[in-house]
Amino acid sequence: MNYLTKTNFLIVLVFLLVVSFVYKTTTDTLTAYQSSAYTNNLNILEGNYRMSLDLYEVIADNLYNTIIAQESTLSLLDNAKNTDSSLQRSELRKQLYKTLQPYYEHLHKNGLNIILFSFENNHVFLRVHKPSKHSDDISSVRKMIVNVNENKEIVRGFEQGKISHAFRNIYPLYYKGKYLGSVDISFSSESLQKHISEIYGVYTHFLVKKSVFDTTQWSHSRNVNYTQSVEHKDYLYTLSTLDNNQTKSSLYNQLAQLAHEAIEQGINEQQKFATSVDKDGTSYILSFKPIRKYKSSEVLAYIVSYTQNHDLYIVKRSYYLVNIGLFFILLLLALTLLYVMRKKDSLKEEVKLQTITIEKKKQKLEKTLKAFDKNVIYSRTDLQGFITHVSEAFCKISGYTEEELRGKPHNIVRHPDMPKETFKEMWEALKQNGFWNGDIKNKRKDGTYYWVHSKVERDYNDLGNAIGYYAVREDITDKKEVEELKAELEEFNRDLETQVKERTQEIIALNHEIQETQREVVFTMGAIGESRSQETGNHVKRVAEYSKLLALYYGVDEENAETLKQASPMHDIGKVAIPDAVLNKPGRFNDEERKVMDEHARLGYEMLKHSSRPLLKMAATIAYEHHEKWDGTGYPNKLAGEKISIYGRITALADVFDALGSDRVYKKAWELERILELFKEERGKHFDPKLIDIFLENLDKFLEIRDRLKN
Repeated sequence: MNYLTKTNFLIVLVFLLVVSFVYKTTTDTLTAYQSSAYTNNLNILEGNYRMSLDLYEVIADNLYNTIIAQESTLSLLDNAKNTDSSLQRSELRKQLYKTLQPYYEHLHKNGLNIILFSFENNHVFLRVHKPSKHSDDISSVRKMIVNVNENKEIVRGFEQGKISHAFRNIYPLYYKGKYLGSVDISFSSESLQKHISEIYGVYTHFLVKKSVFDTTQWSHSRNVNYTQSVEHKDYLYTLSTLDNNQTKSSLYNQLAQLAHEAIEQGINEQQKFATSVDKDGTSYILSFKPIRKYKSSEVLAYIVSYTQNHDLYIVKRSYYLVNIGLFFILLLLALTLLYVMRKKDSLKEEVKLQTITIEKKKQKLEKTLKAFDKNVIYSRTDLQGFITHVSEAFCKISGYTEEELRGKPHNIVRHPDMPKETFKEMWEALKQNGFWNGDIKNKRKDGTYYWVHSKVERDYNDLGNAIGYYAVREDITDKKEVEELKAELEEFNRDLETQVKERTQEIIALNHEIQETQREVVFTMGAIGESRSQETGNHVKRVAEYSKLLALYYGVDEENAETLKQASPMHDIGKVAIPDAVLNKPGRFNDEERKVMDEHARLGYEMLKHSSRPLLKMAATIAYEHHEKWDGTGYPNKLAGEKISIYGRITALADVFDALGSDRVYKKAWELERILELFKEERGKHFDPKLIDIFLENLDKFLEIRDRLKN
């Protein structure tokens, strides 16, 4: 083998090794990104599922504690259990049905599916949802009820029946120390998937294993909303009102068919999993969470979400483009070298010079690309300056992980040597001109420092509204070297910049839509809480405006004051779990009704406390504390003074001012003089004295808001 042949062989070998390395590196990157996206979607599905079940548990506990566990209900059940007269038992059944039927009809809108009373022998006394069917033995099909009647403890979980399934809350019933039996308060899976789809904006449905049903009854029943699942032959698809949209239904069926093999493999493994499908210029992530049988590892059903993820599609597309582009670049380089080697004899000196030149450029280009990648430090923040996204280079240079940086202000990396005037100048420039350039000294996680040149610009959506800021930084130590090679990279950068701008605009639009949807959901949920108690007009809007104005006058910064404005409409969200008979009663409550009504503060807190987002965390605090009083006589925790958060104290004053000045089912609106007289009397009792003083000193501003937002 001569020298030329050996050289050609070496060139081919190097080409294959480099191509293999690039392919493996980009494949590992794609796999890691895809795995992260899957994990994120599974966590979101798990969180939405858990929050929905928590809401059902709160509703069930409230119904049990306020209605079923009362003396009148339990004594009726005791009489029914101990009577030998079928006529008397039938009459008692009618009485119990008459008592519970209004509550069932109301809560049925929120997903309540079953209220079933059974005696200790597992014989049904009353099905509120189907009063004509009773006295049957359900021990063979309702094992959870059998368990409660045996162990006499509350049981919660997912269970199938002959032709349906539900999320059950089963309570033991006692009367005067005697065990009576149990009551089952269950919620349908159809309502849960509708709740997740409508409230959290994620398309969700259930798959239920065929083998857990009585297939003979299922195939002949007209009231069961199941059909054969496209995802897996052994599962049924639970229909809901969302399936009336033929376009979406057709799309989801196509996605399921495209991912059929991956879905079948995941379901066969009986664990949670996710997969993705590319269609019509975007990626869809299909997430599957198993729901297991009560006290068993057997999977009875899956809750499934289909989520669009355009970022994943971009990453996949970039993966193919990068591999194809680099392959042809390296191939061209290899062919060039082979051509040069073939001309070695006639152009030996020229080839030698060209080879030296090419090698130098190659080394210089590789070094430049490495420095460029190292110094492309990118981040995005919201309008308040909280970090929403950082690049890998940002994490590498700062020493923090993405999870440690996200949701934090940029001062997490601020070095104490940097004067505050620099950042004040930055924010003034951003507010006036929309951009800022300058050098900043930052501090790493380990305490060391580094310098970057930062370019910060305002971020807009498609409508031209500002939604935040994005910043590109470069390590100043490599800046000159990059500038020297700028000319060689200009052509490459033009193509790259065009793609980056296109993708950046798509990402900006998607992020804005997510943020706007979150604000709209929060405000809508607040309006729902008020509308259930028949409080009309712009009550939540006025309370929001009053709260922000009070906060600013009190000294709260603009960022937290705006968050308070967004969160305060949720102060009465707990009212969605209060029965209409109590919520909209004209006139004063009795002690029992007042106890039920006062529960709305705790219920609102329970609904919102699980979120880690600052907006919903503040909303949970406001819902919990807006009925506390300065002197410690409020509820639910009798907090006093500054132990009540400033946001709870502000919302309390704003809510009372607007409520007193508005017509309600139980009163007419007060005149302004009467309201002001009450506020002066309650200064230091109900309300924070400083807030009362601020309110009275700036009364004209609050009246302007009231007049502008009249009902």
